[in-house]
Amino acid sequence: MSEPSLDTELEQLRRERARLWEQLHEQRAAEREVEHLRSEIARMESSISWRITRPLRDVKTQWRKLKRRLSSND
Repeated sequence: MSEPSLDTELEQLRRERARLWEQLHEQRAAEREVEHLRSEIARMESSISWRITRPLRDVKTQWRKLKRRLSSND
């Protein structure tokens, strides 16, 4: 009588373990992807073109801030 319930519990535990392993592998893959993207961003930000265009991006940011300030005063 107790044997089927043990088998059922064992099967549930095996399914749970498999689910957790899958979740762990997905988490690790996501972490690798994040690390890869961080590396790509660092590479891009250290490029000459990124450094050369920095003043243009700064001007654009300041322009947007000014536009927001002016539109909020209306």
